[in-house]
Amino acid sequence: MAENDIGGTIPPELGSLSQLAELDLSSNLLVGLIPKELRSFTSLLNLRLNDNQLSGGITFEFKSLTNLNYLDLSSNRLNDSIPGLVGNFLKTVNLSNNKFSKAIPIKLGSLVHLSLLDMSYNSLRGEIPWQMGTMQNLEALILSHNSLSGSIPATFHDMLGLLYVDISYNQLHGPVPNNTAFRNAPKEALQGNIGLCGNFGGLEPCQNNSKKHRKIAILIALPIVGAYLLQFVICVIAFFLGRKSKNQSQKTERDETRDGAVVFSVLNYDGRTMYEEIIRATNDFDHLITKKKK
Repeated sequence: MAENDIGGTIPPELGSLSQLAELDLSSNLLVGLIPKELRSFTSLLNLRLNDNQLSGGITFEFKSLTNLNYLDLSSNRLNDSIPGLVGNFLKTVNLSNNKFSKAIPIKLGSLVHLSLLDMSYNSLRGEIPWQMGTMQNLEALILSHNSLSGSIPATFHDMLGLLYVDISYNQLHGPVPNNTAFRNAPKEALQGNIGLCGNFGGLEPCQNNSKKHRKIAILIALPIVGAYLLQFVICVIAFFLGRKSKNQSQKTERDETRDGAVVFSVLNYDGRTMYEEIIRATNDFDHLITKKKK
């Protein structure tokens, strides 16, 4: 029933078709949730619900769909977390162009036969699980336009079967795995991250990238060190000024004490003794009087 103008919600009664092998409702106008009754499709091989307006979180895991080979839920409005996907036969999973916002589930690493995984254009965050590096049959991995952070797990170095990768426009950093998919990846498949490095794909060599990070760290550290140094200098100056002020105050007190002692000594000086000293020193003013008479 693909490529029609079918609207409304997916009827839960479809779950009674337990022997259904393929359900294709793609490119319609379907809205609402994916009914949990679809978990009854134990014989289902292919499920295509892409290009609709389905929304909300997926309220069930696909554990019971053990024979599922192809799953396409792309270009909808599905949100919350990616559903639990298990099964020995899943080869293609397309969850792109939705609103999934949580971390990539670790259980994806158990899909050992998966050959294509597309989770681009979502809001996935957190780090890429290292378990995904054990998916030896994976040929194409598309994680572009999300909010993934951290470095690419070292287990990705051993993904020898990986042929195509696109991790552009995330927040990834660190060295890029040196395998065929990453070496042959176009520049556009690696761009838009905060610090990927490598010797291919137009990336900066990791050694130079490390030097660049050191320069950035130094530029950040210099103002901080300068601020602490300035604060130390101000404290030292304040200490010496305070010490000088204290010494000056002590000196002033000593001067005031000395001046007070002089004044006190003058006020307490015997006037008669002073007079007698003056008479004795001037020989009783005799020579001055004799000179005046002459």
